[in-house]
Amino acid sequence: MLKTIELYPGSERPIMSKLHTALPALALACAMLLASQSASAEIYKYKDKNGVIHYSDKPPENQSGTQQINFSSTQLPPSDNDPKKNTGTSELAKQADERLAREKKERSAGNTQKQEAEDKCKAAQKKYQETVDGSYSNHAARAAAVDAADQEKRKACSN
Repeated sequence: MLKTIELYPGSERPIMSKLHTALPALALACAMLLASQSASAEIYKYKDKNGVIHYSDKPPENQSGTQQINFSSTQLPPSDNDPKKNTGTSELAKQADERLAREKKERSAGNTQKQEAEDKCKAAQKKYQETVDGSYSNHAARAAAVDAADQEKRKACSN
């Protein structure tokens, strides 16, 4: 038979139910303890005989030139305003911005040329339609004018 506990007058519950309420709190406390230990871990940096850099949580045996890197979870990365920060990334960002501006300008120039070509084509189509709809004194004059307007339209709209 299970032992029981009286939580308040008139109620009896098995002792196991009390453990069920305490277990989540205990698990949370253990997790926090483990997290705090790993957050303040020590890292060792060393270079082997081949010149390869290694990082480890344990110090290497018989290895000279080992650096111990201490950090905590409260350390923040350097801000953009930090004068000690490597400026190489900002230089890359500047170069990327310049390249994008250059490409945008080239696209804009290309769009301008394309728009000019479309405008020439529309003008040639309009001239052709006016030539076809126009009145002429004889058939030969009309045929020559329509043929010239058609050639001009084809040239302007072929691009």
